[in-house]
Amino acid sequence: MVGPAGLPQSNNVKHLSGLETPKILDVSRCLSQAIVSTRAAFKPINGSVYVGRLRLGKLTQLEQRKFCAFDADDRLLGNFRIRARALKAIRKAARSCAREMRRLGLAK
Repeated sequence: MVGPAGLPQSNNVKHLSGLETPKILDVSRCLSQAIVSTRAAFKPINGSVYVGRLRLGKLTQLEQRKFCAFDADDRLLGNFRIRARALKAIRKAARSCAREMRRLGLAK
């Protein structure tokens, strides 16, 4: 009996484990190429946040969804999962610092 593409059909199908499969060692079958490529594309962000020439703080990305925010004096403001929240913490710290300087009469 001949199957599709002229290949002989066989009723016996051999089960191949990961070790018997050539050139594919210890790779999960459910791991797709899309998942592998997105994990490899991660590049951390390290940068300062400025308004004009005034440095407000620093933002550092440690992992895919882990950001650290620092004020202008490099004091830790917190760890965040969302970049926008880290930037918001830097802006809030800068505003409170400016407010305190105005209260003390050090700035206009």
